[in-house]
Amino acid sequence: MSVFESTEQLALHYDAVLPAGVREGNAVIVVRPPADGAPAPAYLLRVRRYALPLTSMRRRAGGADQDLEDVQAVVLPEEPRELGYPLPPWPATGALEYHLTWAQDPQGPAVGATAQERVLFLVRLLAEDRGAARTVAAGRITVTWTDPSDVGGRPLAQPRCGPSLPAPLREAVDALVRADAEPVPGCVHCAMLWELRLLEQAELVRELAEEHHAAEVADWVARWLPDSADGFRLHVNPCRCVRARLGARPDPADRWWSADPAARPHLDAELHDRLVAARRRHVVHHLRTVNSAPPTP
Repeated sequence: MSVFESTEQLALHYDAVLPAGVREGNAVIVVRPPADGAPAPAYLLRVRRYALPLTSMRRRAGGADQDLEDVQAVVLPEEPRELGYPLPPWPATGALEYHLTWAQDPQGPAVGATAQERVLFLVRLLAEDRGAARTVAAGRITVTWTDPSDVGGRPLAQPRCGPSLPAPLREAVDALVRADAEPVPGCVHCAMLWELRLLEQAELVRELAEEHHAAEVADWVARWLPDSADGFRLHVNPCRCVRARLGARPDPADRWWSADPAARPHLDAELHDRLVAARRRHVVHHLRTVNSAPPTP
């Protein structure tokens, strides 16, 4: 699972990209106490469903060694799609975890049968004090279903028109193909940086393809959807940031790395936010392409 939304008090862990045809899934909602230790009001976790039903919700407090227990939702009569979960007292250590599952409604409209993106749930953490409620944090669980036949499950190959492209575009395409062939680093930080560089290089290719009216290249890059878990990929460990902590020269292009351990969580959060934004931009182009026209023969 990847973290696709994260704030000081709320984090959402879920698989954001699934093959078309997958009809069920799960997510973990992590709720943390306020960092300032202020007197806690009554908290309420609200989950509003959109595309698919929520089939179960379980909770545990304090960490992975604790048991999961079923929790019952408070359903608002005027808004049956919105489920409320009053939070228990904060655990002495760790956070509260809510494990939800979702599944396709056999009687409802088909969701995820073809390449598409859908918002499944809106998650809000509310603080209630003296009859008023304010939103402390919020996030969305959004899933993209992709066509398994799309490029992405195999190494990225040059487009057929590659040799005839204008030099700036040809060089950008070559750089993307080389970057896609690089091994995936073993730590979370370097893996995020690896994916961000790929997506930003793809964005450069897309911009140059538009500038040079290279429709075949624009189609080629939009249909490509990289995944660090692709079976063909190699992995490298120790990664560059681990070697830097052991005395090697840091990656000069990694502006989210620091020798100060206290600074790393904040820098990793910045890197994560930039990666999420890049993923979303690429997925938008991917979905527009696969849903608008057949692949280039």
